[in-house]
Amino acid sequence: MLVALLLIVRGKFTSKEAEIIKLYPTLKIEIADYLVTAQHEHIALKLLESINQKKKYARDITSRLVFLYVRFNQTDKLQESGSLAYRRTGDIRFMDVLKKELTDETYQKVITKLEKELISESADPDLMIRLYKKEENWHNLLHFIAETGSLELLKRYDLLLYKHERNGLIMLYLYLISKYLDEHLGDVSFQYLEKLKQHFLIQKMSLLIEKTSDMIKEKYADRTRILDLFSN
Repeated sequence: MLVALLLIVRGKFTSKEAEIIKLYPTLKIEIADYLVTAQHEHIALKLLESINQKKKYARDITSRLVFLYVRFNQTDKLQESGSLAYRRTGDIRFMDVLKKELTDETYQKVITKLEKELISESADPDLMIRLYKKEENWHNLLHFIAETGSLELLKRYDLLLYKHERNGLIMLYLYLISKYLDEHLGDVSFQYLEKLKQHFLIQKMSLLIEKTSDMIKEKYADRTRILDLFSN
């Protein structure tokens, strides 16, 4: 690996070395790996950063950058690369690294930022849900689902939340059901609520049926079919 040896001899990676590397586009990762093996990680880091495109994801590059940012305690860059890698791959190990290497306060800021980005991009909500489930962070799981405003998403995880965040779950269900009823009328709303009640029965969440019935009596007493549905 003559190019890597040349970089080691020079002991640096500047624009001149970058021009040399451009002559070997298919060997850049291999050269970086050789430098790491030879314990010249600082040069490998400069090389990888020179070929990394910010806000774009290349797994081979980013995974190595995460390792080197840990090695050199570059926490700001670690946050950015680790979070991007998780968003693109869903590999929970990247978040494990962030949790281990960052302070609790900084890690929570990363989580908050990640959540906002995923919601604004309408990205796969399972990325945050997987993380919250792994950490058994039921409060934040409930909050995240509330931010999405999705009844269907809530149905997927309500059994866990019924066990760990029951009061919050009930309040969220009542809010989302009320919102749904305000926006839908007739057979469409009846059929949806009928399926939802069946879901509650299957999950053995009788308290939710009771609270939903109370809410319908209070706010939607004029919608007799739905009122009867939750009264029986």
